[in-house]
Amino acid sequence: MSISRFKFIFVLVCGVIGMVGAFGQAYVIHNSLVHSYPYKMMGMPPAHFYSWIGSIGYYISVTASFLCLISIGWIKRYLIPVVPVVICPLAYLLTFEIAFLFSEFSPDDMLQRNFDGYTGETVRQAFVFEVLGLIFWGAVIGLVIGLFIFKASDLLMSRRRREL
Repeated sequence: MSISRFKFIFVLVCGVIGMVGAFGQAYVIHNSLVHSYPYKMMGMPPAHFYSWIGSIGYYISVTASFLCLISIGWIKRYLIPVVPVVICPLAYLLTFEIAFLFSEFSPDDMLQRNFDGYTGETVRQAFVFEVLGLIFWGAVIGLVIGLFIFKASDLLMSRRRREL
């Protein structure tokens, strides 16, 4: 097996690992918006609005992660698993913010208290906090995995060079 084939396999493995992480993050955010408290119990903005964001955001974020992954060629190889797990939550957050920007809900609507004391604004802040946590931990885990695979591939390539 040639050295370039090793590099290709390394990039492919890192990309797959990053996309698995992105799918996992998209599922966590989708589950939060569609099936979890407080989003499912909201009256203003209504729960179906959050559910719609959760459903459409899933596809947008995963697609954005994949497109970013295949469009970057200049990035260091060990950062490849980090790209999808950072882009996915950011794309979800962008979808969330754009949905509110173009919705019929005014800033006054976002401050109306629901039965449990939540407002649209406090839910928005909680969502941003959840997304930032996913970005941070996704980047840390992706970087650790990328460095591990990078070191392992270097070891395999150096052994291959010695054999040739």
